[in-house]
Amino acid sequence: MDHEPDNRLLTLVGCIRGIVLELDADAHYVGAWADDPLLLALPPEQLIGRTIDEVLGEAGAPFTAMVKRVYATGTVEHMEYPLTIDGVRRWFFADIKRVGQNDAMTVVFFGRDITERRATEDALARSEERYRLAALATNDVMWDWDLASDMVMWNAAVQTVLGYDELVTPATWWKDRVHPDDQASILSQLGSALLGDASAWSSRYRFLRADGSYADFLDRGFITRDGGGIPLRVVGSMTDVTQINRLQAQLMQADRMAALGTLAVGAGHEINNPLSYLLGNLDFVIEELEGVNEELSEPLREARDGARLIAEIVKSLKMFARSDDDRVGP
Repeated sequence: MDHEPDNRLLTLVGCIRGIVLELDADAHYVGAWADDPLLLALPPEQLIGRTIDEVLGEAGAPFTAMVKRVYATGTVEHMEYPLTIDGVRRWFFADIKRVGQNDAMTVVFFGRDITERRATEDALARSEERYRLAALATNDVMWDWDLASDMVMWNAAVQTVLGYDELVTPATWWKDRVHPDDQASILSQLGSALLGDASAWSSRYRFLRADGSYADFLDRGFITRDGGGIPLRVVGSMTDVTQINRLQAQLMQADRMAALGTLAVGAGHEINNPLSYLLGNLDFVIEELEGVNEELSEPLREARDGARLIAEIVKSLKMFARSDDDRVGP
């Protein structure tokens, strides 16, 4: 049988960086070609006529079994396998197929170098694992928006924080739950970021929870673009800042009350000094006019009563300032 290599086959091997092996029913090498001689266990001329087990030893057992199985059944099989070449571990994907008819049948083993693809897949798997662990470690609602499909993937916090069961939703699901008073500005900001050249977007808004209440969120997203600047994907997280906003509002109220207390103390001090002179003089004049001029004494008594009322108000302001000071503190 003539087993000179087919020129088209050699061209194909050279283009894809791989090997082609031809084997008979007992897994003897009939032909062997490779774009890189290091991909073969031995030079091609030393392989011809020998079996896989003779060349590879125990490591060849699964290859031998597959060749014999494909030869017997005619099914097409596939496998991934590693090779260590010059100290570097490389991965290959092989198609094994029976060709020819009757006595001329052989099995062709067509292997392609997939080292780069395997490295990319491994890197992606590690990245997804880091993302999964980060999603588990945070209370933030994390989301991943695919702009091509307009679908959003959510982490489990969409259930624990917001109370929804959906983990994959259309983007309109999110938009419809932004508070009506916030929608226009939020969507405008997001649209401007996507249409421009921004790499990130952030905003604060109220978002509807499953129980019908609204919570305050700080939302931050990072935009991935293609080589032409077209946005492809936005990944981000929603942080519930409801409690923080409430505490900030309480702190601002406490600050205002403290300032009012300080003002009251200062005003009371400024009022008390002249008020004490006023009350003292009114008491003296009223006492001097007692039984002499009742017509004049009556309006003076009313004036004294008014001054005393002012003194009570000042006293109340001081008490309020002191009680407010007691409330504000750790």
